[in-house]
Amino acid sequence: MVIEVFGISAYAMEYNAFIVTFAIMSLGFSVEFTVYFSSVFSLRSGSTEERLKDAMAQTIPATMMGAASTLISVAPLIFYPIHLVPKYACTFIGMLVGVGLVNGILFLPAYFAILDPVFSRRCCSKHEEKKPFLALVDTQAEELGNPRRES
Repeated sequence: MVIEVFGISAYAMEYNAFIVTFAIMSLGFSVEFTVYFSSVFSLRSGSTEERLKDAMAQTIPATMMGAASTLISVAPLIFYPIHLVPKYACTFIGMLVGVGLVNGILFLPAYFAILDPVFSRRCCSKHEEKKPFLALVDTQAEELGNPRRES
């Protein structure tokens, strides 16, 4: 997402410190649109289709609300009297939200639908069940003789 946003902004705007600042800021925005979906998808069990359905049902409404609230919170800056703020802040944040929505709602589920069978085949045998990350940590800790303590 960072590369996409930087490429679009470099094509449409003159390169300067504002572009670099907002490109770095897009790293934080990319978490909102991609990591939540990825974590829900990876922690679910079942077929790829069931996991995609669960992940999309849980994360897409929250992603849409996050995008809407971000755009609403930036909207008053459009009327700011200094030209730099509407030009760079509003344009760039709007572009971040748009690219993030397209990536998080369209491309990421498609990538997972295509690539999950490949990754599942490589990491797990047919008889081995996928375990959540914390279950793996517990298993490794018990093997070392240090059970993980709950706090």
